[in-house]
Formats: sequence, C-alpha cells, structure tokens
Amino acid sequence: MKKSLFSIYIALFFLICTVPAAGMFLAEQEEVRANQMLAQKPVLKEKSEWNPDYLRELDQYVSDHFAFRQEMITANAVLMSGLFHVSGTEDVLLGRDGWLFYRETLNDFSGIATMSERQLYAAARNLYLMQEAAEKQGKTFLFTIAPNKNSIYPEYMPYYVRKTDEQGNASRFIRHLRQQKVRYIDLFQPLKNDTKVLYHRLDSHWTNEGASLAGEVLLDAVKKKPDCFPGKKTYRKQDFPGDLYEMVYPKGNQKDWEVYYRRPFTFQYKEPFGGVTDITIKTTNKDKEGSLLMYRDSFGNALIPFMAEAFSEACFSRQSQYDLTVEEAEEAEIVILEMVERNIPQLAFCQPIFAAPEREQGLRLEEQRAASFTMEQENWNQELVKLSGSFKHCRLDADSNIYVRIGNKCYEATPVSETREKEGYVLYVQKKKLSEKQCTVQIVYKSKDRYVRTEEKVIQFGGN
Repeated sequence: MKKSLFSIYIALFFLICTVPAAGMFLAEQEEVRANQMLAQKPVLKEKSEWNPDYLRELDQYVSDHFAFRQEMITANAVLMSGLFHVSGTEDVLLGRDGWLFYRETLNDFSGIATMSERQLYAAARNLYLMQEAAEKQGKTFLFTIAPNKNSIYPEYMPYYVRKTDEQGNASRFIRHLRQQKVRYIDLFQPLKNDTKVLYHRLDSHWTNEGASLAGEVLLDAVKKKPDCFPGKKTYRKQDFPGDLYEMVYPKGNQKDWEVYYRRPFTFQYKEPFGGVTDITIKTTNKDKEGSLLMYRDSFGNALIPFMAEAFSEACFSRQSQYDLTVEEAEEAEIVILEMVERNIPQLAFCQPIFAAPEREQGLRLEEQRAASFTMEQENWNQELVKLSGSFKHCRLDADSNIYVRIGNKCYEATPVSETREKEGYVLYVQKKKLSEKQCTVQIVYKSKDRYVRTEEKVIQFGGN
C-alpha cells in the first residue's frame, strides 16, 4: 500500500512539473504587460546555416513563455508582499501604504552619485551646445527634468532605505547646468510644494494633474498663458493600469486613480496616430499660435495634451538622438528637451546633431603632447559630415571642452563619455567647409589647467 502511494506521489509530481512546458503547446500566448521584453522563439536553421546558440536561446524562450508563468509570478508576489512586505520582483520596491517605486531610482534617492564630475560637465556641455545651435536659428531652447517619484514623495519609500545627506546626480547636474548657462526649468519645487498627490501610487509616472502642473511651468517659461488648459473642473476614475503594479502582479486587476478634465481639449492629432507611446506625434490647434518641438521620454506622454493645447503646430519626439537638422526642428520656434531624473546619465553619452560651432579657442599654439586619437567620417546627410573618434593616453580635466582643428579652422565638438576611462568626441561639419581633399587635423583639450594639442594627422576628406 505504501509503495503504491509513493508511486502515485512520484507520478503526480512529474505530471505537475510537465504542465507548464506542455501547456505552451496548448494554451494561447498571453499578452505581455508592463513593457516586458520576452525572448523570441529561436530558429534552428536560417539561410542554410545552423544556429550555434539555439539551445541557449531555447532555454531563454521556455523560461519566458511556459504556461501559467504570469499566474505563478503573481501568486509569488502576493505571498512575498503579504508575509515579508517585500516586492516579488527585483525591479520594484514595495513602499509604505501600498506605494510602489522603481528600484532604478534607488541611487538617486539615497544620494549615491553614479556620474563623475567629467560626465556631469560633458552632459551639461552637450545641452549648452544644443541650446547655442537652436538660438543661432532664432529658437528658444529649454531643458527640464521630470523628478523621480521618490524625489517628490520620499515619505512613502520603504523603511529600510535610508536617504543620505550626499547630493545625487540631479543636484550636482543642476549646478553644472547653471554654470554652463543652460536654460533649465525646475519642476522639483513646484511639484513638492503642491498639496495634491501628483504621482500614481502604483505607477512610476505623474498623474494628469502632475503633468498639468509641469505643463503650466514650462509654458510660463516661454510666455504662454495658462488659460489654454481645460480649467480645474476634474473628475477621478480608478481605471489607470500602473506599470509598476503590472511588473509585480502581471495577472492582478487592481487599478490606480487618475484625474480627467471635464472640458475637452481643442487640439487635434495629425495622422498617423497610434497612441501617446508613438515615436513621433504631431498635433495642430487652429486657435493657437507658435510651434513646438519637444523631445520627451515616457513622462512626456502625459504632457502631450497640455503642451499641444498651447501651440498651433507641435511635434513630440521620443528619438534618443536629438536631431536639430530635421524639418520639425527647423520649423519649430521653441525646442524643449524633457528627461526623467533617473536617465540623466544618458546625456553624457548622447550625440545631438547640429552643425558644430566654429571657435577661436584652440587656434593659438598650445603645448603639444604625445597623445593619439582616432577619427572616422561618415556622410550624415546632404549637408553634413559626421566626424567622431576617441583619445588614447591622455587625461582631460573635468571641465575641459574638446576642440577639433581642421586646417585653419577650429570647431567645438560634442564630448562623449564612452566609459569613465575613455573619452570621445562627435561633431557634424558642413561639407562646404571641407572642400579640400585633405586637411591636417588635431584635437585640443585641457589637461592640468592648460590647453594642449594631440599629434597632428592628415585626413582625407575628398568626395564628401
């Protein structure tokens, strides 16, 4: 009898173990929630060649797609939060009173600086050069930071997370922005000073009211009247699917509260329009004046209606490469770059596109150092050539600009931090200024408080 029960137990155990795998062939694949990126089904053979990584890719695919995966994740999260008051996923922190926070913001909250002084300077210089290029075209340029949720509501963070007195990336970066005279618009204080709850409890973003307040601050900075907003008549509905909640409880059905405006907006979306997550969104409003180009991230999605309401023409772009040469940038009177606090480090690596400014700095004779550099060129478009490269065996001062001397002209390049240890540069030069078939090229940078030159190279520009 005992042997029979043991055999039944073993058979039942193996049957249960096979259900998730077998269910993959029987159950329909569920829709992915919370922007999850799941492994794609691997191909064993493609174009008569065998895939050497097939087994590894198959393992990843099965791990992401086995049957009842989301139900098991949700059940585990419920147990973890109920018994131990911790999140069931490492990407989300379970805070007080049911608030959820994105773990990626933990360093910012705790005051742990992840950017070097050089990276902070380079990021601020990138924005200054963008601003200078925009202003040369007669445009107004603004930069703003959408605060992390825990920067506005630290009281709801988990009890075991301690905030230090040290300054994180944002505070240090804002100081550099002011030193570089970048036109920075502060959203931290307006959001902190407002008595309403302006961020979602179960999501990483601000509510419509939070976006409305941010929009008013930005529009005030460009002398736009706030009467373009749909007034203060609002109503609330518990229908918002929180991204953090769906990451923790993929099969959960709890919704967050959202605020809606009773008076409809008057702007219209231009076709094609699939939703606020589209890479490029264009709007029009015949009752307003002015044109806007706004580079945005996911925080900018909720900003779109409030900003679009104020302009005759507006374009909202989620392109990570900020291109000031595209038609939308050339036509816009106002250019705004919005970025969430946790993504500030990306500005030290970005490569905005605009014609590099000519400088007098660096044309005088500086000390020459035995430092080499690489340079690659690429026909970017009909008017510009992209020049880029990196340094070898040299150490730049934290506040060093980077100049590229081409023949008898000197340009300021965009500094790009490839890593903490490796410096790079990018510049876009007008082709008509590179008419010579070949030119001598040098890089000029500051080291130990004095500008020095690298070795000189001869670069072929023929055919550009």
